[in-house]
Amino acid sequence: MPEENYPRDFPNLGPHFRRTSEPAYYNCISYVVGDLKRRWWPGEYHPRWSDDYWPAGAPHEETLQALIVALATVGFTPCPGAEPEAGFDKIAIYALGNGLITHAARQAGNLWCSKLGPDEDIEHPLEGLEGPCYGNVTAFLKRPVAVAAFPPASPNP
Repeated sequence: MPEENYPRDFPNLGPHFRRTSEPAYYNCISYVVGDLKRRWWPGEYHPRWSDDYWPAGAPHEETLQALIVALATVGFTPCPGAEPEAGFDKIAIYALGNGLITHAARQAGNLWCSKLGPDEDIEHPLEGLEGPCYGNVTAFLKRPVAVAAFPPASPNP
């Protein structure tokens, strides 16, 4: 997503971001779990044709519940808020008003880090990505840091 579109897509972001990477294949969900070799997203894919991935047993739906089931496979559980907790990685889930999940960001101290679709990674305030593109933060999840901070990709099942 080119930076010239940020004001339209993320009206709360303003100048409060820092680009931290160039475009790469992975997406926001794979970024928050640390799998930078493939895209995680519900939907149809074929392991032999695609590097896309969705955990076995997680519903193939773009819903918060399906995402919670998928992220539980790598140690994430729901938590009440965005406050940093020692010993835990936290992520925020964004969704549109109709409940359609759109994005996930991971906590980095007082800032959040995101992979913007197929494009760049940025650091930003949590509310910076709220708006017409990603909707609003609707849930937080956490996992113990020891579970895996950016684990390597494993082959598709």
